This record gives sequence, C-alpha cells and structure tokens, in this order.
Amino acid sequence: MKKHITPFYIETLVLVLVFVAVILTLTQVFGMAKKQSEEAKLLTAAVTLAQNAAEAFSVSENDEKLLALLDEGGNANLNSADGAVEAFYGADMKPDRGGVLRVRVERNAVSPFFSEGAIRVFRADTGGEIYSVETAATYAEEEGS
Repeated sequence: MKKHITPFYIETLVLVLVFVAVILTLTQVFGMAKKQSEEAKLLTAAVTLAQNAAEAFSVSENDEKLLALLDEGGNANLNSADGAVEAFYGADMKPDRGGVLRVRVERNAVSPFFSEGAIRVFRADTGGEIYSVETAATYAEEEGS
C-alpha cells in the first residue's frame, strides 16, 4: 500500500510561508516603532530645551546675559553674523558642544524694556528644525534710571 503525503508537504510549506510573512511584518512594525520612539524622545527633549531657553530669554535683557545663562561648559556661543545665541545639547539634554540638538534664540528688541524672540531647536547633524516657539518678555526699569 502506497501512501500519498503530498498534501502534508503542501500544507507544511504554506504554514512556513505564512510564518515567515508574519515574522517579516512584525520585524518591520517593531523597527518603525523604535524609530518613532526615538523621534518622540528627540521632540520631547527639543520642547524642554526650548522651554528652558524661553525662561532664560524672559529674565535676560540682552544677548550677553542670555548667553551667560545658556552657556554651560562652552556649549553656547553668540553668532557674530546675526547676533543669535546658539547652544548645543546631547539627546539626553546635557550641554554638549558636539551634541545632536542646537537651540537658537533670536532677539528683536522692540524697546529697552520689551523684546520679542524666536526660539528654534534644530538637529545638529541634518539642520532640520524639530520645534520652534515665539516668545516675548517685558523687563522692569532699573532703579535710578
């Protein structure tokens, strides 16, 4: 008596193909999820750094004071071309001159007691903007002026 096991092989082959397709699909899904997670972490860091820069902007009447507040170990500088203050940070939001995030603060002094500003956070490697915020600050008159 001869046994025909061809249907068994076909079923096994179909199951293996389905299994491989599921594995490939899940690998892609997990890969995209990891990439989105890294982008979300970078966006969260960018928002926090912009918020910190906005707070520093609100208490500094000029770019030199802003630079002094943002500079931690040489991570910030005053751009001589346009007067913007730039600070560099790592993905962990720690000051890092060669970091992956660049915070740029541009000031437009409307009067001695009022300034408008734009804060932008860029990827240092690609230059792509991650987050930006517009801000303004009012400064008190100094005593004796």
